[in-house]
Amino acid sequence: MKKQSNLFNKTVLFLLIGFSLNGCSVGLMSIRSTPEGAEVLLAREGSQPVKIGQTPLNLPADRVNNQPGQSAQIIVRKDGYKQENFLVPRVLFSSSIELSVMLSEDKLPAACTNQAQAAEKLSRGIAEAQFLIQTKDYQQAEILLNNLVVDNPNISVLWDLLGNIYYLKKDTQAALKAYEKSEVISPGRVNTIRMINKLRTIQTIRTPAGSDL
Repeated sequence: MKKQSNLFNKTVLFLLIGFSLNGCSVGLMSIRSTPEGAEVLLAREGSQPVKIGQTPLNLPADRVNNQPGQSAQIIVRKDGYKQENFLVPRVLFSSSIELSVMLSEDKLPAACTNQAQAAEKLSRGIAEAQFLIQTKDYQQAEILLNNLVVDNPNISVLWDLLGNIYYLKKDTQAALKAYEKSEVISPGRVNTIRMINKLRTIQTIRTPAGSDL
């Protein structure tokens, strides 16, 4: 069985439930799923799957049997659920086939879900910080960004935004440190380097030569 399923390069479940070998020349294919409304596709080896209906599905087996090939793969799939695959030998298409499938939910691992939530929180936070900067609410923007940095210390754009705020508040020393931090995380970005050079020049002008920093 495993050798046959490997031909399809998938995890194929031989779960052909309730076959009725009644000797009829033309059988009936009956496919049910829980939940209902799943797509049913037919695939021959070396060809693309073709949709033949959705569950609950009843159709003459000769509709499937009229294609060349020694066997066929029945695929049952529904959004939000794991796909199920079944291998049906050609000989069974002259018999009545009853297939009942219990679909299992396709849930993401907890780690993936947490990562997605964290990414969404970060993107929303950045958008909100940019809005606060545009409306000149620098204090709230700074608080928001500092909170985001706690959970995302290696996201350079957060340090760039903090640098923007400090620069607009004329705190050139804090602005320079923020931009330098951004440059360490993501080196080579033109705007960040430009601001670093600009702030270093400002500090040089404000600090006379030979004076202690």
